[in-house]
Amino acid sequence: MEKNELCRLWMAQLAAVMPRTQRLILASCGSAEEAWKRRKELEGIPGIQPADLEELRAAVLRGLPAEMAEHMKKIGMKSLSIEEEAYPLRLRELEAAPYMVFYRGELPTEETAAVAVVGARNCSDYGRRTAVRLGRELAASGVAVVSGMARGIDGLSQEACLDGGGKSYAILGCGADVIYPNCNRTLYRKLTEHGGVLSEYPPGSEALPFHFPQRNRLISAFSDLLLVVEAREKSGSFITVNYALEQGKEVYAVPGRIEDPLSFGCNRLIAQAGMDGEA
Repeated sequence: MEKNELCRLWMAQLAAVMPRTQRLILASCGSAEEAWKRRKELEGIPGIQPADLEELRAAVLRGLPAEMAEHMKKIGMKSLSIEEEAYPLRLRELEAAPYMVFYRGELPTEETAAVAVVGARNCSDYGRRTAVRLGRELAASGVAVVSGMARGIDGLSQEACLDGGGKSYAILGCGADVIYPNCNRTLYRKLTEHGGVLSEYPPGSEALPFHFPQRNRLISAFSDLLLVVEAREKSGSFITVNYALEQGKEVYAVPGRIEDPLSFGCNRLIAQAGMDGEA
């Protein structure tokens, strides 16, 4: 692996846990390779904390960039940093664009028609049937499903799309080499063969709670529109909804029974759209 690629992996370790520090370094140095050359001078950058620099030094001492590169090569994982021309335009346009994306399989192209499908993990039979039906119909229409490979609506819609001959892409809240949840091990394999599994977190990163809200901005970014199948009134799906609206994406919701708590969130979205005069 070329030196500049190792420098980017070095920078990616910082970006995953301290994005503000990473942005300060890049703004000052211009590139990861230049930051590496000037690494002894980084403490002079305003806003950089000594603990952040110590983390970078420790990463080098542990040999992490080289070990990471070897691990990625072994499992067929690729990466793209924002410094590279091939970095996805859909992500580059984000205000908080990830420095690097790690992936197995492939990334969706700019021409890929894609719908994000999200919803309840503990979904009802109605939700399961709807997610499967939508996944199959999207595949038949040549539209990819983007989601988070979670239990319930997310995974069901993705698997149905793949089984229908379509492509699907999962954005994870852990490393792209970490299968989470473990019950979706078969789905993970299918995704790497007929779509892709990607993450902004370096390989081996655990599925930590604060990762998931952040990764939801990427689910909406890679999609043309968002579809909520089943969600409680205070569902985590609304984090993705808010990101989608901020990004100017259309949001659709599947209606449900008025007495079913799993439909309260979707029904509220539909009601709000009616009051706002929006589709």
